[in-house]
This record gives sequence, structure tokens and C-alpha cells, in this order.
Amino acid sequence: MLQLKLGIESIAPHLTAALNQVLTNGRTPEDWKTVKISLLPKTTKPKKVKDYRPVALSSIVSKLFTKILTRRITAKSEDYLEESQAGFRRGRGCADNIQVVAQMWEKCTEFKIPLVAVFLDFTCAFDNVNWTKISQVLNNLQIGRNVIRALNNSNSSA
Repeated sequence: MLQLKLGIESIAPHLTAALNQVLTNGRTPEDWKTVKISLLPKTTKPKKVKDYRPVALSSIVSKLFTKILTRRITAKSEDYLEESQAGFRRGRGCADNIQVVAQMWEKCTEFKIPLVAVFLDFTCAFDNVNWTKISQVLNNLQIGRNVIRALNNSNSSA
């Protein structure tokens, strides 16, 4: 463990400089955008494609950079999110909102109040994200231009 700690201390300044350079110039290295997909068998003797689980392996430095961007964006955006939003928030989950809906359903049934519920599931939602709009929202949240540019660039060829 001591060797690992010493290694981190010697690498940290170089890693910090590289990450800051990417943040400053907004250009994400191409190898950070590349993932290697491996198929792991789900069963002992896989015969069909569905018998495999795809696992994407990406650059550790890329993951670290993504974590840094995520923390910066989360810190700025948390105050603007609706209290009822549970998905993609630390300490919350969609199960929290399911419980709220179940309680509403129960009370409406108890007091004979009509209730209409609509549930939407967007197919390929991430593939249809309007990145221009995301950039505008992040700019309105006063997320630094360097962060927005790095985020846009990291998604440009993904």
C-alpha cells in the first residue's frame, strides 16, 4: 500500500497538469473517448449472444476527468433542481418517487378522488439529447465555459 501511495504522490502533479490542460484548451484526447468492449459469459457454456454481458472498459484518466466535471456541475446545479427530482441525485432514487406515487394512489382511492397517472420511458433517450440546450442550461447555471467546452468535446465523437 505504501508503494501505491508513493506512486500517487509522484504522478499527481503530472496528472493535474494534464487534466488542467484539457480543461483549459477544451480538447479531450481521442484515447479518452475510446472504450474497449469485452463480452463476459453469463453462463458456463454460452451459445447465444444473450448469454454474454457486454462490459465497457475506458481510460482511468478519462473516468477521473469525468468525475471532476460531474462534481463541478453537481455542486452548481443542486440548488436549482426540484425537490421532487430523485433520479440521478446522490442519496435519492426513482424508488423514492414510486413510493410517493403509491401513497398518492392510496389516498386518492381512500377518499374516492380520481387520479390519472402517466409514465413515460424514452427509448434511446441519451442518443436524443440536445447538447446545444444542455450547454445553454449549464451556461445559465454559471458553469465555467471550460467545463462546458470539455463536456461537449468529450461527447463529440462518442
